[in-house]
Amino acid sequence: AAYIFTLIYSMRYSYFINAASVASEVVVVVVYLIFSHKLFKIKVDWKNYLKIAIALVVMTGYLLILHFFVEREILKIALEIAGAIVIYFGLLLIIREQCMMALFRKVFRKRG
Repeated sequence: AAYIFTLIYSMRYSYFINAASVASEVVVVVVYLIFSHKLFKIKVDWKNYLKIAIALVVMTGYLLILHFFVEREILKIALEIAGAIVIYFGLLLIIREQCMMALFRKVFRKRG
């Protein structure tokens, strides 16, 4: 039933549905972290999560600006996709997020 609801209303209310979906995922992850920390004593690197959150906030700001100031849909979609990729992953590289730096080193390591 939830899939049908999402399909029917996704075209008209897509931004609200996506925001609700992301918010629910964040709640689930936080709850998992809290309970798994109590059971398994997992060490959480909050500095790394803060770096990811910073990149996410900047990318979200860019997308909101595009949403309100660009009228043509094709141009808006192209700028959203390209800009979001460049901003998010670029910021993760600039602020030296652990996983992104490891991936960058692996892809661009010297051969030979």
